[in-house]
Amino acid sequence: MEIVILLLIVAVVFVIILPVAAMYKASKSQSQVEALKRQLEDLQWELRRLREQVEARPDPGPKVRTAAAAGVAQGQPKAPAPTISKTEPAVPASTMSAAPPPLPPPAPDPKPAIAPASPAEDPVRTLLAARKAVSEESSAPSSKGNATAASGTASPSKTRPLAAFNWEQFMGVRLFAWLGGLALFLAAAFFVKYSFDHGLIPPWLRVTLGFATGIGLLVGGVLLSQKRYKITADTLCATGVVILYVITFACRSVYQFPFFGVVPTFLLMVLVTATAFLLAVRLNALVVAVLGMLGGFLTPILVSTGQDNPLGLFTYIALLDVGLIAVAHVRRWNWLTLAAAIGTVLMQFGWVVHFFQPEKVFIAMAVFLGFCGLFVGAAAWARRRQTSNLWLIAGSLLMPVATFVFCLMLIENSTTGGRPGVLFTYLLGADLAVVAMSMMHLRKLKLPGTGATSGEREASDVPGLRWLNAISGGAVFLLLALWTAVRVNDALLFWALGGSLGFAVLHTALPITLQRRHPDEPVAAWTQVFPLFALLVALVPIIRFETISFLIWPVILLIDLLAIAAAVATASLAGILLVLVATAVVAFVWILQVPVEVGGLPGMLIVIAGMAAVFVVAGLFAGKKILARVQAGVKSGDAGLLPPGWLSADVQQQIPALGSVLPFLLLVVVTAKVELLNPSPVFGLALLLVGLLLGLTRMANMTWLPAVGLGCSFLVEYAWHYRHFAVEGAPLALGWYLVFYAVFFLYPFLFQRGDGSKVVPWVTSAISGPVHFWLIYELAKRTWPNDLMGSIPALFALPALGGLIAALRQIPSDHPRRNTILAWFGGVALFFITLVFPIQFERQWLTIAWALEGAALLWLFHRIPHRGLPVVGVGLLLVAFVRLALNPAVFAYQVRSATPIFNWYLYSYGLVILAFFAAARLMEPPRERVLGRDARPLVVTLGTILAFLLMNIEIADYFTPEGQRSLTFRFGGNFARDMSYTIGWALFAFVLLVVGILR
Repeated sequence: MEIVILLLIVAVVFVIILPVAAMYKASKSQSQVEALKRQLEDLQWELRRLREQVEARPDPGPKVRTAAAAGVAQGQPKAPAPTISKTEPAVPASTMSAAPPPLPPPAPDPKPAIAPASPAEDPVRTLLAARKAVSEESSAPSSKGNATAASGTASPSKTRPLAAFNWEQFMGVRLFAWLGGLALFLAAAFFVKYSFDHGLIPPWLRVTLGFATGIGLLVGGVLLSQKRYKITADTLCATGVVILYVITFACRSVYQFPFFGVVPTFLLMVLVTATAFLLAVRLNALVVAVLGMLGGFLTPILVSTGQDNPLGLFTYIALLDVGLIAVAHVRRWNWLTLAAAIGTVLMQFGWVVHFFQPEKVFIAMAVFLGFCGLFVGAAAWARRRQTSNLWLIAGSLLMPVATFVFCLMLIENSTTGGRPGVLFTYLLGADLAVVAMSMMHLRKLKLPGTGATSGEREASDVPGLRWLNAISGGAVFLLLALWTAVRVNDALLFWALGGSLGFAVLHTALPITLQRRHPDEPVAAWTQVFPLFALLVALVPIIRFETISFLIWPVILLIDLLAIAAAVATASLAGILLVLVATAVVAFVWILQVPVEVGGLPGMLIVIAGMAAVFVVAGLFAGKKILARVQAGVKSGDAGLLPPGWLSADVQQQIPALGSVLPFLLLVVVTAKVELLNPSPVFGLALLLVGLLLGLTRMANMTWLPAVGLGCSFLVEYAWHYRHFAVEGAPLALGWYLVFYAVFFLYPFLFQRGDGSKVVPWVTSAISGPVHFWLIYELAKRTWPNDLMGSIPALFALPALGGLIAALRQIPSDHPRRNTILAWFGGVALFFITLVFPIQFERQWLTIAWALEGAALLWLFHRIPHRGLPVVGVGLLLVAFVRLALNPAVFAYQVRSATPIFNWYLYSYGLVILAFFAAARLMEPPRERVLGRDARPLVVTLGTILAFLLMNIEIADYFTPEGQRSLTFRFGGNFARDMSYTIGWALFAFVLLVVGILR
């Protein structure tokens, strides 16, 4: 027993008395050092002030010295200069310098610290000069007014520099104080443990001593704080808080005293936590606040009974958060708010892991959304009081993030995942919390002077804070897409579509509404992506389900209208373009998912027609509105996404054009998907779309749309013809082909009479014949084969010639584009005329037709001086030359004739040679230049080469043995053949010589 008492005495002496005495001594020494430091700073400040007063005026005369003396006498009433007798004789300057009088004593009250004077300065001399000025003032009373004025102009700075970190103070005072507190806590802990192990002290006495020690330390800390022993007081209070927590926990869990049930223990720990917070605020002790926070969050864990009590638990956590937020606000320990949020989230998910069941989903909703509201309310309160900081904003945003994570857990649960109303409530609450934070920091708030604590920077200066709305919306749609992919069935389909539409409306309309309230704040470009997100969510069930209701399309239509409205409000076309393409993708996937039977065809066509109508009509309206707003000076929402100045009338007109073009692609998909022997439904809708494009040509002055419509309609016609054409339906198909041909051919003659400024519709009218000729020719060839197939191009040449004549009559002769239009119609007419030969005859006639076509175009150039005609004509002649001179397969086009000389070689090469020389004749100056160069020598040279080849071919054919199917070129071994080649080449050279001399 004596050993125990001795150990207790030693412990008390070394663990309590000696550290306290050391802390007292250190604190007293520190106070003395600080007093001496203040006196030194006062002296430095005094010297600095005198120097500035003396040097305030550049004149070194008596007036300056008098002013400096007056400044010394009047500027510092608390530290008067030594009194100088008026009868005292003047002292020479040298004497004063040798034996300066004593310096004036420092002022009793402290002055702000200043930086010490540099070595180059001499504050003693300055003070001596001031004293001399005082002595002169006594002999010159008239100078008092000047001195007074000079003293009034002096305004020395009193700002103290920031003190550097004092390692001596930290090592000598704070560190040992903290180590003493830690030693005190360890002593108490080991004492309790020793008493546990040996049973020396009864349990009730142990805890009594523990409570007495903790309370005593708290009282001692408070008393010491009044005597300016701050570090020691903070350490004692922090140690007392920890001891009280430990003793309370031991009463509950170790000794299990009857009194310390759940409620008393809980209330006692709450009292300790509240006391810690009050002391932290009262003593400005951060360590006490941190210990109180840790103890506060550990209290529910330490006194847990294993039974679920969410109301009591989270009510306590909410009160704890309110206390921490209040402490952080009062003492500017802003990071405590983020720590409180982290502790709250840990407690939330700890409760979820241990106690959550699907039937408690509404309790969890109250917990998660309640804390979202608590922290957002705290952020709004701080915003109103102009104390907003990044730590509080981060803590407020952590609550919605935790809610989103919990929503992910709800989706994974099969029971809660099938309750869309509950899930949407969670998402809406968390989303609104983030949106509220975004709205609070939409505009900058000027704060008063910021403190030293980090995180007090203005919140709206943080990059990315304005993106909170976009980030939250993206998270919501990501969770919606995940839920749709995992849990949605036919019964929940419209919940998914309605939810995606609702959140798209929220995130699209809210920034636009705020922009109406703050016109100087432009709407962000990301506002337009939410309708696109909604379409992507709608795409998920289309991909998942084998069959999906047609009623999905009204929702998609509403999403498209929302995107168009957002584009008009933000003066942006990018959103319309994105949603248009996304809608086409959704329609494409939906068409592929529709059952193959023809019963699904009407629904497909209705969807395609509705899509075209919405984007053409609404796109026209929206495009004009957007262009008008941009031209009026409204900042476009496309700024930053697209190059500046890209939005113009031409770009604006492409939205409805694209909206009418994409449906043609969907019609191609329909023809590939559905078995259609009767093309009327598809061709009828295609014809309506063509009419829509041609109407836009007149309304919006988009002259290139007829050409686009011709290409799209031909694509649909070809897709059907390639997959579904049958001889039985040939008359109906032929009628549709002729209708499409007639629509494009007649359009410029009916709606652009005499208007030749728009060339593209006229060109489209001319080339519509060649485009549809192939379809009609293939149809006739498979359905009605005959020996007069050459009559088909001849019939097509008639409309081209009629169009040429009509254009000559309608377009004025002085119109600058008249020749271009006439050249196209004339060239097409010649194309069909020359096409008669290769179709009606054999393969070599195709080459002959090209050569004749080339010569004919050069002839037409004499009638219609369009520079494109000779380019095409010479090009066709070059193709004909390549086929006859560089193509060995030409000799296999037809079986070798038994008739020498007058055979198919003669007329095949002869007609082409005649076409070349006729072309050379037609290219007489001034029409000889093609693409800036004289093309006549080339044409004559190629024609001469073909003539030389023809001569050799005829000689070879004549000497080829009978019975061979193709001719053979051999040199040597046959005297007659060799002499024929020699004489032929000589005569050919002689003719060239004669022609060259004559020319």
